[in-house]
Amino acid sequence: MDRVYTDDQINKEVLQLLLEMDPETNVKEDVYDRAINKFILMETEHLNEEDEQVFPELRKNMNEQELATLEDNLRIAKQVAPTRPHPRAPVVGAKVLQPIVGVLDRTVDAVLGRQIIE
Repeated sequence: MDRVYTDDQINKEVLQLLLEMDPETNVKEDVYDRAINKFILMETEHLNEEDEQVFPELRKNMNEQELATLEDNLRIAKQVAPTRPHPRAPVVGAKVLQPIVGVLDRTVDAVLGRQIIE
């Protein structure tokens, strides 16, 4: 599980860096492109691991009702999750903090007219 947290933390930090970069003004285009390509590679690897290992295990070990409940819980979690990466946020207490940060993110997004990252 430590690797999962480490990978998640790295992804948050890279995404935050990408959000702060403006390829039009303050960063060389090739640096931005390389950072984007690296992030895409990391996320693709993560998604493939879920598709090939995690989801099959869940399907094998959970009944239909448990899977439906999990799907509902994931849908609810997505609705209240933060809309931006917060790489400095603590892992401990995330269940309590993330919905609060999600509300704050959505408020800031609305005030600033920012597009929510899905």
